[in-house]
Amino acid sequence: MFFLRWVLRLAGEAADDTDASWIGSTTHEALHALHQKGTTAQHVVVDATPDSVTGAGEMLESVTGIDEMLATDPRVGTLIRTHMIICPNENAEYLGGELDARWLIARKSVLLTGRFDAVWRYPDGTIEVRDYKTGRCPDSLDGDLGAAIYLLLAANLEEARTSAGELRPIRVVYENLAAPEGRLVAVDASRSLLRDAFNEVVALAEHIRKEKTFPANPSSANCRSCSYRNSCPYSEAKNE
Repeated sequence: MFFLRWVLRLAGEAADDTDASWIGSTTHEALHALHQKGTTAQHVVVDATPDSVTGAGEMLESVTGIDEMLATDPRVGTLIRTHMIICPNENAEYLGGELDARWLIARKSVLLTGRFDAVWRYPDGTIEVRDYKTGRCPDSLDGDLGAAIYLLLAANLEEARTSAGELRPIRVVYENLAAPEGRLVAVDASRSLLRDAFNEVVALAEHIRKEKTFPANPSSANCRSCSYRNSCPYSEAKNE
């Protein structure tokens, strides 16, 4: 995909949502809508059945389209109900969700980009970035490149600095909504961890920059969701 997009500069095409990606994106949209309205998650009860999900309309009717999202697929209701168990909003302020973040490391010619599912601020000033996992989720964030990138991007948020320019405590949390009762996997930023994350990202960028071969990794799952599935000669989902 990197070769086709950035080396050959092919435009690609829109990839159809898979069932799993639809559930994930719908859950993200629903949670963001709830938090935007200031809904206290622990005060909302949603059962994983179509009737009871639709019946939550009294509490959710002020959030445009939320009841339709939940009623469309009961699995979305299950994930939202799980989130309510581990939602931090009784103790933290919601700073926003579905936020695009970017940081240009100019002296290294590296641009980091990412999207925060939710950002919370605790009374002690801690900034917590959460990533909702509606499918697979690692047991630890040690050595997790995604978490390292989140830490670096979070450290460059305006809210992550005090008025004196000092860095506030930062935490990245993967929120496993597929686990019974939910599960949180977290990592707290430290100077050494941020330094290691920075070095890892820059080294990876340098490796990609120097790479001359980009072997394909075809599979029915990979190719079906790829925007180059009809132009890549290795595609296993061509013209599906």
